[in-house]
Amino acid sequence: ESLCVSLCSRHYGIGGDGIVLIEESSAADAKMRIFNIDGSEGKMAGNAIRCVAKFLFDKGIVKKEKMRIETASGIKTVTVFVSNNLVTSATVDMGAASFALGDLPALLPCEEAVDYPAEIAGEEYRITCVSMGNPNCVIHLDEISKEKAMELGPYVENASYFPNRINMQLCKVMDRGHIRVEIYERGAGYTLASGTGAVSYTHLRAHE
Repeated sequence: ESLCVSLCSRHYGIGGDGIVLIEESSAADAKMRIFNIDGSEGKMAGNAIRCVAKFLFDKGIVKKEKMRIETASGIKTVTVFVSNNLVTSATVDMGAASFALGDLPALLPCEEAVDYPAEIAGEEYRITCVSMGNPNCVIHLDEISKEKAMELGPYVENASYFPNRINMQLCKVMDRGHIRVEIYERGAGYTLASGTGAVSYTHLRAHE
């Protein structure tokens, strides 16, 4: 935890949203642990696990084009695509999304919160709660921005509904093929991309 805080400091360290540790696993090809910039340990990160797979393959530690990686949210299968013996891209089988509030957890008077009216920071927002091995709160807005995500994010992350805190995605549908998302992650703050966040939103569209 302390190593993560010092390394990720944008002024005194390397800078970053967190660090990823790779360990041996008795159940899979390798084990991944992630720590956020504030030192808290995360459960799953879609982008990080693809980086782990590339590292394992390129360094010759796991020379498989389909590998199993243990996470705090279970074992995930990653498929890597290789050119000149180096990984150029990777995909992850993230598993099924869960809308059950007990899986996040979220303390709301319903079994699923899909477009649920919740009061946050003194205003009502329509929220949808999705678990992809980590908790996500998706909010549709007509207009979104980095500034809005940074303003609203801390209130959503630490809302009393979410005893273990939560990730937030502000989403705007641009057209049938494009979605714009602004992301605020628990323990990391505003961030540029999130694999689990993107999957949460696409599962939501399918659920609707």
